[in-house]
Amino acid sequence: MITFNNIVSKFEMFCEDHFFIKTFSYGSPSDVDLEKFEQYPLLHLVYTGGDYNSPKAKTYNLEVYILSLPPSKADKVEYQKENISNAEQVAEDILADIQNGGNIFQFGFHYDLVNASVTPLEESQSNALAGCLLDIAISVPYTYDSCNAPLTGVEPEGSTTPSFKARGLLRVREEDGSPDVLSVATINVPNGSLTDDGDGEITLTFGGGGDADTAEKVHFPVRNDEGATIPAGTPLYSRGEIGGSERILVGIADASDPAKMPAIGIAETELTTNGATKDGFAIMTGTYNTNISGFTGLAEGDVLYVSNSGGGLSQTKPTGTYLIQNVGIVLKTNGTILQGFQVSCIGRTNDVPNLPDGKFFIGSATNTQTSAYGLPTSDLSDGETLVYNSTTDAFEGGYPVSDGQVSSFNMVVDQSYFLPSGVTTVAFGGAGTQTITQELRAGFSMGGNSPSSTTFLAVRLLALGQLTPYR
Repeated sequence: MITFNNIVSKFEMFCEDHFFIKTFSYGSPSDVDLEKFEQYPLLHLVYTGGDYNSPKAKTYNLEVYILSLPPSKADKVEYQKENISNAEQVAEDILADIQNGGNIFQFGFHYDLVNASVTPLEESQSNALAGCLLDIAISVPYTYDSCNAPLTGVEPEGSTTPSFKARGLLRVREEDGSPDVLSVATINVPNGSLTDDGDGEITLTFGGGGDADTAEKVHFPVRNDEGATIPAGTPLYSRGEIGGSERILVGIADASDPAKMPAIGIAETELTTNGATKDGFAIMTGTYNTNISGFTGLAEGDVLYVSNSGGGLSQTKPTGTYLIQNVGIVLKTNGTILQGFQVSCIGRTNDVPNLPDGKFFIGSATNTQTSAYGLPTSDLSDGETLVYNSTTDAFEGGYPVSDGQVSSFNMVVDQSYFLPSGVTTVAFGGAGTQTITQELRAGFSMGGNSPSSTTFLAVRLLALGQLTPYR
């Protein structure tokens, strides 16, 4: 452990390295004997006692005299003013070295400044010391079992190797930089602790009053920008940041409105529209144990989604064209009240978007998008084919004779005759030249050539747009 002897050595080292201080001594205030000191300014250290009131710490209370002797013919008043100012600067050098872990009172030796005050010292006699008195309390690590007592006949027996372990060097400061909590081994916060084991290892744990090794939640500051009260447990979307404050403006996420998605967290408490309660926190991940009503048949293990009915939590996965984002899993419920919830808001929709009936995803130059046309949503019958219908913007199933599923076969003919020997004359076409148009889906068309009418012409339509001539 750090003893008074160690502290004296540190002050002596400080004086040896300081440009202003010329002499160091320690003892009672009466030991400051003008006749035995040849060089000034001097620093005289007085130990006034210690205490063990802090856990794992011992506090040394010290008086530090920083003094100078004016020349016999010097202006006494002016010199004392200058010397007091110089002495206080030395005092502040000591405090800075201890507080900031400087060259002398290093952090490795675990010196902590508990409190300090300074008092000016001046006398009316011409040959009197002047300067200041620094009252200081220094805390050092102390554990009652920091070393084995030098005893025999006990277990364990005394050892020359102390089992010393420092209490740590954690410090908490306020925003303006002033100390709020001095060096400690563990800093406890509402949801966990930060611990320095004294051997250079720092451990950060979360517990929230439960298991200190389990993180309860990760949350961030938000402000209601919805224009209406946001209930606790509501999924929230970002509406921007308040300047550089790291507080996010939020509204109610809604799976039916892409502009209000995705959810970035859920409201930890109710967020009102004015006053201090408009500010709060959004939970991004972790356990949420505030009761939320309005469910039916809710069961543990159910996945909850951002609702598409004005926002909130829904146990039903959105359908149709609504966005899909699950935000957590039910941990505890009585069927109608959500009592425990494992939140997981990853800041993006986390499922394949819904499609209307008959639609499908199709690639595009910009990105995958929904097709502009559709396909049948039920099975076709044997022999049916798909034909695009511009009225419905969809492909439909139908038979070859179905309306709207025809092709035109045009044949220009004159009236022609076929006169085989001994057979009745067969006439093709009409009187004069005319155009014969046949609409067919699949089938057969026959006619004669013109003008000789010596050859039969036939066309078989195998598939839409595919003609095969027959002779």
